[in-house]
Amino acid sequence: MNDGEGFNRVRRLRDDSARLRIGRIGLGSLVSCWRILGIDKWSFISERQKGLVEALRELAPESEHRYCIKHIYENLKQKFKGTELKEYFWKPVSIANKQEFRAYMKKIADQETTTKWLNKIASEHWSRVFFLVKTKCDILVNNLCETFNNYILDARDKPTITMLEWIITKLMTRLQHKRFGMEKYEGIVCPNVLKKINKQGKLLLDIALAAIADMRHQIEDYVDSSYKKPTYLKVYENMIHGVPGQEEYIQIGSEPSNSRKKEVDQ
Repeated sequence: MNDGEGFNRVRRLRDDSARLRIGRIGLGSLVSCWRILGIDKWSFISERQKGLVEALRELAPESEHRYCIKHIYENLKQKFKGTELKEYFWKPVSIANKQEFRAYMKKIADQETTTKWLNKIASEHWSRVFFLVKTKCDILVNNLCETFNNYILDARDKPTITMLEWIITKLMTRLQHKRFGMEKYEGIVCPNVLKKINKQGKLLLDIALAAIADMRHQIEDYVDSSYKKPTYLKVYENMIHGVPGQEEYIQIGSEPSNSRKKEVDQ
């Protein structure tokens, strides 16, 4: 380590310590740690459970809080009926351009019940166009838990230790499979992202893509690093180490006896 690197590390340590000292009284140092840990770039997705909205606004004001779109849609269906409801709802939800979003909301302004109900919810919580760019995530529904539950479905009815060993093995295999697959990949941009780019490029729907092509630049150079091969490999570079087998478990003897002695007639 040279003197310059050492000085920069000490300065960062000093700045981080100062942030910790600014922690709000009553909340401990958790709030002041969040930016250091990068939680201010997180995106929380919930079903608007009672108290959770206020808690996130209080404890994580710089983080993004989205509402599960499926949950909002189910509530909307209970209040309003109609075959066009689905289109009126999902179109503004998935639009990624602010001008197009505002134009569409004006277009469906005659649907007063639907638009009035949607306007009661701040658009940054449910419309993709208002999602923060820093989170690098545009998902609309909170189906990650359901996906994981389905992923471990075969192990959920097993004894606790067997279930955990099954999950560990499954995740170890998945991490290695993903890592090896990307190492063999010769491109720079991840395959699924590249498919979307090529699809938009063929349809010529995006002015930005047309401008990049006109300048004879590579579209891949304008893709965020989060969607490129080096970042993908960095995510999957860590390993889940194996755990000792049952034959290596520490023997603790039989179950301790109950100190209370039962009477003869009990």
